[in-house]
Amino acid sequence: FHSSGDSLNAEEYAHFVMAQIPGRHPLSVLLVSGGISGVIDEILKYNIRKIDYVELDPEIINIGRQYTDNLKADKLTIHATDARKFIDSSEEQYDAVIVMLPEPLNLQLNRFYTEEFFIAVNNIMADGGSLCFGLPAGDNYINRELAECYRVIAATARRVFLQVIAYPASRTIFVLSDAPLSYEVAGLIAKKNIPT
Repeated sequence: FHSSGDSLNAEEYAHFVMAQIPGRHPLSVLLVSGGISGVIDEILKYNIRKIDYVELDPEIINIGRQYTDNLKADKLTIHATDARKFIDSSEEQYDAVIVMLPEPLNLQLNRFYTEEFFIAVNNIMADGGSLCFGLPAGDNYINRELAECYRVIAATARRVFLQVIAYPASRTIFVLSDAPLSYEVAGLIAKKNIPT
């Protein structure tokens, strides 16, 4: 699903959510999959205390370490485990949770788009924290199947979070939070003086 060096994808996943978080203190981030993509470098442009990166397949971590520099940050802790188990047992409070998994195409992936998952994530989020994930973009046209997927996931998210925003980008990036969210992400990035 991910490749290294995809700066557009990495920037979208990082900045749509990270720019929304007030810069009150060093931030704690949970990244579910996608660590080899370059998103960690984008997250580190913010005031970061720690990044927990969870990847189910340890071979992806090995490949990332062997062929990229994307997993070498000092503030990064890598966990080769199931993300649902990690979230359910976490005692950390995260300012941002970034889920870089494919869309819900099977039982393994569906469990990351359920009300139960959103509740579990909300339970480990700090006040004002946000959850981010992406779904396929419709390019010029959103067919009925994709529209229904967006509708169901957004409705499910609204059962848990007060704010649900979808940003049309190379993927449709959803940001969920109980804190206010803005569509003016470019302005927020500029205000924080984050280079993209």
